[in-house]
Amino acid sequence: MKVRAGFIVGSDSDSPDIFERQITFVQESRIVTAVVGMLNAPGGSRLCERLKKEGRIGREITGGNTDFTTNVVPLVGYEKLFEGYSDYFPWSTSVQCSLSASPILPRYGWIVVRS
Repeated sequence: MKVRAGFIVGSDSDSPDIFERQITFVQESRIVTAVVGMLNAPGGSRLCERLKKEGRIGREITGGNTDFTTNVVPLVGYEKLFEGYSDYFPWSTSVQCSLSASPILPRYGWIVVRS
């Protein structure tokens, strides 16, 4: 069985180490394909309304969840969120790891997949 999973970063509970923790989780769980996107708050959603009241809605969203954009002002800060995202998932809108070599891959076992 091949397990695939999607993850969203940028929620209020995410700390700066979220990327390292997600990679560790994916590797230890033997997830074959992991797609990671940034949190967005679509207009009209309860999340969007709450964040508007808090002054935490930024620019318009594209509608994609893996295009390196967000309209949410993250509590961890844009800089930390974008730095972590780009450090762990460079040049990519999705990240895939292959389990063919080992059940638990080193960090550099990640393969960048362009879409």
